[in-house]
Amino acid sequence: MPSQRRRRHRRPSTPLHNPRGVQDRTLAFGVEGTGKSEAWISIAVAAQRSGSEAQFYVVDTDGSAEVSLLAHPSLTNVHIYQASDPAGMLITPNGNDQECGSWWEAYIQAAKLIRAIKPTREDFIVIDRIDRLWGAVQSWWIDKAYEQDEDAYWAELRAEQVKLKKDGGKGTDRDFGGFAGNRDWVQINKVYNTGVLGLLAGPPSNKFAVALEKDIHPQSKKATQLRGLYGETMPAGKADQGADFWLTVHLKKTPGGDYLVFVRRTKDRGFDNPGAVDITEQGYCQGFLKPVWGWE
Repeated sequence: MPSQRRRRHRRPSTPLHNPRGVQDRTLAFGVEGTGKSEAWISIAVAAQRSGSEAQFYVVDTDGSAEVSLLAHPSLTNVHIYQASDPAGMLITPNGNDQECGSWWEAYIQAAKLIRAIKPTREDFIVIDRIDRLWGAVQSWWIDKAYEQDEDAYWAELRAEQVKLKKDGGKGTDRDFGGFAGNRDWVQINKVYNTGVLGLLAGPPSNKFAVALEKDIHPQSKKATQLRGLYGETMPAGKADQGADFWLTVHLKKTPGGDYLVFVRRTKDRGFDNPGAVDITEQGYCQGFLKPVWGWE
């Protein structure tokens, strides 16, 4: 009898998912070129390859997301809302671009459009980069509260400070970061938290945000606390932004070209901090998200 070849039955692949059944909310920070955008893109690639129906809705605040995606032309699950224009132009995935008036308002409109889609638990909402929004909301506040061009505002404030110093004055009520405490910062924080948390805490989907890193100022009142959370550097942008995320990862590049992930903060108390994880060969998703963070 002629030999018969045994037929191999492939086990159906399981779509990429979080077996814990809860949303992930991750903040990735690092200097330029450490693979922050590539981190969430690696998840999108793995999700599509696994047959997952997860969609990735990306608010791009620095105009680099489309460039990063050039290396992945087959991706169909990424939808970019480009809100990187300081003048407020929002470029949407369907070509229905909108003039929003300011950088901050372009982000707010992008957030509204994404929320209207009603992302699912499997989907991802990405903010790349979230640290730019902290400057954007301050620019918006100068325009709305002081009715001034931003450059003129800072020039006028500096001239006022110099004059007071010459006259022996103690400074202005806006010496703290250029704004007054109760009059400005309280309101700016309210506007920012409403806009950002409306997207981070609203839809039940996974969240992934990207930020540059900055040094922790040695004279900061919270310097010791911040070093305990992050080390010598921290995510740029709003100082307490990390509290809005379950996981903060610090992406670094060694002289040899290795990319490392440092887990700095987690609200998952059952998670054992692995310290540094080498993801040079496998990337963020295959080198960290699945083997260390527990996705399957």
